[in-house]
Amino acid sequence: MKKSVSVLTVLAVLAIASCQRTVSLDPAPMVGNDLVADVQVIDGRLKFSSKEKFDKTVQLLAQQQDRLAEFEKKFNGFVSVRTAFNQMTDHDNESVAMRGIGESYKSYVAIIVKGEDKEIARTITDPILATLVSKDGWIYIGNDAYYVTRDQFELVKNRSASKIADVMAGRLNRSDVIHGTVSHQPQNSAGARRADSQTCIQEYFDGSNKRRMAGDIDYEFYNAAGGTFYKSLTIYTKHQRRNFGTYWTQLNAPRLNISGSVTRRPITGGNTIDTFNFGIDNIDQISRSYPETSCQDVPGQGLVCDLIYSNVSSGHSATATTGAFLSCNITLLF
Repeated sequence: MKKSVSVLTVLAVLAIASCQRTVSLDPAPMVGNDLVADVQVIDGRLKFSSKEKFDKTVQLLAQQQDRLAEFEKKFNGFVSVRTAFNQMTDHDNESVAMRGIGESYKSYVAIIVKGEDKEIARTITDPILATLVSKDGWIYIGNDAYYVTRDQFELVKNRSASKIADVMAGRLNRSDVIHGTVSHQPQNSAGARRADSQTCIQEYFDGSNKRRMAGDIDYEFYNAAGGTFYKSLTIYTKHQRRNFGTYWTQLNAPRLNISGSVTRRPITGGNTIDTFNFGIDNIDQISRSYPETSCQDVPGQGLVCDLIYSNVSSGHSATATTGAFLSCNITLLF
């Protein structure tokens, strides 16, 4: 069984100068009752009492991303997208490669095609959102339900079992089911878009087995009815093997490392700079996520979110199964 974790997010502002804020990593408190209060498990899915409660939970989990599994274990009968994907076996990967994504996998497994390569990946890249959404793709907030995958986002008003069944069956032509949009293209402050994701790759052979270390910056923006449900940028390092012809699947590496800095401009002004640098042994993926759940409608600019970048840079490295050291870098300038 493979495992993936995310580094804990920043807690303390260490310096403020020239309208810049630099934040560094500090230990976060253990997951406590403040995170699980008013959260229930209904139909095997998490139910939050309100959008405000959901947003608060996201921000608190962003401060302790290495404890997502601990948070999930507090809810008996709930299995997240993150856990379901982590528990996939070689047999599961082979089934997806040979037969495609069937009903049993469609809500937590995606096939990402880049050129001739096909990657078996998690539907939701952001580890926080992937922890809050059930393995069948649902999350309840207030009286509503949300269906969330890599390329589909549906809002079910005043949820009911029949409405949810209609969404799962692809029957979306009803007034109380709002079809949302999903974007994987980051925007700068002028609204310009970049490619769906930014990737750097180092491939190698261990005997006759082809393997690779990949660094990625992925962006996710879920929007419905003119409002933002979730928006984040995730930076991650992963290790994979080539099998089943042209498919890449996750494989533990002796060690993975990730470092970098993210500069963003809050709506309130100034620049926030976050730096990070860490590594973990015997793992297939590590990540650092920047979630943002609230946006403002600014006159003349439209929907403006706090997550506006001027610079994102990351360094990715791994110890290969051969013992070799692999590394690559990504820089985005807006």
